Amino acid sequence: MLELERLAQDVVDQWETGHLADAVRALAAELADLRTERRACQRYIAKARNDALTPDSNLDIGDHPLTAKAEDGYWIGAWVMVRHDDVQEAEHG
Repeated sequence: MLELERLAQDVVDQWETGHLADAVRALAAELADLRTERRACQRYIAKARNDALTPDSNLDIGDHPLTAKAEDGYWIGAWVMVRHDDVQEAEHG
């Protein structure tokens, strides 16, 4: 599970226990960390868009992609489009 998803679930879970403020602070810190890393990766995100996105590709990189530091660069989150027809063909093929 993504850390962001876990922290958001913790906010929901803490709603009635009296510990909501701690859960919200943890979620806010994670969001700030994600924004900071994404700002630091702008050149990497631009390079990923330039290299991977073509008019006929099935890829999209959103305005605020997830990023993950790697040993020699960054992983940049992308969306892959899978069309209904492609899945139906694979099921029947």
